[in-house]
Amino acid sequence: MSTQKQIDANRENSQKSTGPTSSDGLKRSSLNSTVHGFTGQTLVLSDAEKAPYEAFVQQMRQEFNPCTAESRELLQNYTDLRWSIQQITVQQNTILAIMNAITQHHIDTDDIAGVDAALEPHTRRLKTLGTYEQRRRRAAKETLAEFNKVEQEHHDAQQEHLQTAAETHQAFQKLGQTWDPKEFGFVCSLAQIEDFINKKDNEIFLAMLRQEAAKQGVAA
Repeated sequence: MSTQKQIDANRENSQKSTGPTSSDGLKRSSLNSTVHGFTGQTLVLSDAEKAPYEAFVQQMRQEFNPCTAESRELLQNYTDLRWSIQQITVQQNTILAIMNAITQHHIDTDDIAGVDAALEPHTRRLKTLGTYEQRRRRAAKETLAEFNKVEQEHHDAQQEHLQTAAETHQAFQKLGQTWDPKEFGFVCSLAQIEDFINKKDNEIFLAMLRQEAAKQGVAA
């Protein structure tokens, strides 16, 4: 049990301690809880990781091609989650390699009894990383689902908008008149409207061909 003298000395020492004072020390201290970037929202990148990360971000943008500000934000969140999962996998593989080397060393030195104790801290770290990985994969799945929902809603609204514009365009054509979509509140051009109509006509034509082929027993 600590004596009163020891308690007073500890209290005095704690009051004298000011923590890190240098800019580097303060920066390290502020990132203590996110040193690996797996538990918090901060994505920590080393200098060597910046270029590969930026390339990965660009690749994801090209692959998913988000249409709205909301979907772009969701895609960025998803990209960061995917990146962190990759980094967790790298750490897991490194730990497994270390564990294999430790095991082999104990086998070579005929010290099988000491294997478990030597592997224990690495096993514990591997388990922790596995927990982080599961959380990240679950979050990534939910974020991707939300991204797809936002994109689908945008697509449906755009198609509905174009359908209304196409009907208006065809009505003006029947009257033999020209019109400007912007004057009627449409945000699409005449070229986009005509392209939409052509695609719809092609879809109808292909559907008719499939129905005819089905009646004749021929695969379309």
